[in-house]
Amino acid sequence: MPSPYSNSPNENYLYRIPITVATAGQTYLAANTTVNIPYQVVNFPFRWLFAVASSTGTFTTLIYDVGRVYYLSPSALNNVNEWGTAQLPMPLLTPYTFQQNTQVQFTVTDTSGANNTIQLVLIGHQIVPNGTYGAAQ
Repeated sequence: MPSPYSNSPNENYLYRIPITVATAGQTYLAANTTVNIPYQVVNFPFRWLFAVASSTGTFTTLIYDVGRVYYLSPSALNNVNEWGTAQLPMPLLTPYTFQQNTQVQFTVTDTSGANNTIQLVLIGHQIVPNGTYGAAQ
């Protein structure tokens, strides 16, 4: 039996999930602090293909798929080892699929020693069942 999900470009479309990292009440992550940022995947499963980040300093991230009770790495990774840039996105050699209606937890720690403006972007596809077209998340 074929999968209920199509790989047709007409039914899977490129989608970006921007995650702004900030200390409560601020527009930046304060020096040497850690924040936990939840993100809810809704509407359709999301297949993560590329990791992109921008920042004004260094940081580490640990990503946790709450629905699967699964950490995407065994420990926090330095930003230069996990995230690419808009010009050179970091490809996930094995794309990771977050299921519909699951929560993803991003634990981000500033390691620059200064206030840090960070944005993480997950680039991939929403997996839309055949014949179903819905609004983006």
